[in-house]
Amino acid sequence: MATEVGSALTRPVAAAAADRLDDGTTATAIGRRTEVANPAGSQLLAFTSTASSPEQARRVADAVARSYLEVRRDTAAERVSRLDGQIGAALGRLDRIRRTPGRDAKAQELGARQGRLLATQVVPGELVTPAGARSTRVGPGPLVLGASGLALGLLVGTAVALVRRESPTDASIGTAERLDDLVTGLVLDGTQDADEAVTWDLAAFMLPIPKERDAPFLIMVDAGPRISGQVVGKQLVQALGRRGEPSTFIDAGLVHPGKIARGWPTERKRETWGEQVVVLDTTTIGSQTSKVDLATRVDMVVLARSVDDDARDVRRLDNLLRSREVSVDLVTVFPSSPEMVSLDA
Repeated sequence: MATEVGSALTRPVAAAAADRLDDGTTATAIGRRTEVANPAGSQLLAFTSTASSPEQARRVADAVARSYLEVRRDTAAERVSRLDGQIGAALGRLDRIRRTPGRDAKAQELGARQGRLLATQVVPGELVTPAGARSTRVGPGPLVLGASGLALGLLVGTAVALVRRESPTDASIGTAERLDDLVTGLVLDGTQDADEAVTWDLAAFMLPIPKERDAPFLIMVDAGPRISGQVVGKQLVQALGRRGEPSTFIDAGLVHPGKIARGWPTERKRETWGEQVVVLDTTTIGSQTSKVDLATRVDMVVLARSVDDDARDVRRLDNLLRSREVSVDLVTVFPSSPEMVSLDA
């Protein structure tokens, strides 16, 4: 259920909710004004939204809950379709093979699997209680400054949560909750995960990588000094593979800064990557200018930071990126350095 809490406010869900509302409310605003919780001991998600009026809060909460079920259903249906295509292709190859021992038994087994797959009912969950509205004070003073709406959905899952809260008061990040005022992107809190692979699995799910593409899809991943960049980049590659999106790891720190300044990766280099997902790890690049130059040429920027990392450094990098009209898509936050030793194992 913790995984469902974390994935209930991903970018695709917020964007779908914005389209459903169709009143000018942006996906970013929806993400900032909506919270998701899992009532203890249940398989329910509670969506709570704040807005300038009770009715608007109710509409936003309802839109997010319904959009989450819609995205969850479409994701599952897409996976069923992909598996059906893979089985169909395997059956086609068997049809072209003659007099191979075990061919008929294998074809029969695949046919049975395909039958069970196509009989699968995709049920993402259901809306248990429609959103209701109530007025409640969200700030000091005599005025009612906002309202909240509530909706529930029946779902299933495992670990990690998105967190948005206050700005830091010291030099370190301190907690994942403080990163919201430091960066423009979503914050994925992995500090409570027993295994960092769980955090990366959810990160891979949150990244809106297009299935249909005619060029390589480039993801820049940059880790702070407390985390091994090699491990972070490869962890993301492995998580994407588990999602069914095989990708290639490249240590951008091995590329000469002069080549980056001149436009690396060039069109010729991109052609060699074909249509695959390429994870460019910039952790070991010493120059922030080189990192920002590279960020302008990729499709997505992911940062990985420990709560011990320098908050000012994160803010500085984000400001440099924004000055070049580049936004951070996702920040993954890991425990303090003593707990990060397992990453290098």
